[in-house]
Amino acid sequence: MTDSAQLTDRVQRIMQQVDYYLHCELDAEYVHDQPMDARERLELALKEELARNMALETH
Repeated sequence: MTDSAQLTDRVQRIMQQVDYYLHCELDAEYVHDQPMDARERLELALKEELARNMALETH
């Protein structure tokens, strides 16, 4: 996989979580009982992608 394709793949994985987060925050029907759930998912996705990136840079 080329660097460009890898970057696109990583961005898409993060954007899936961003989309979920925005849906949860902006959807009027979303139950906001636990508003941190969506944010925590987004934060975890970012950490995972950064970890993957650092692992690739060290190899």
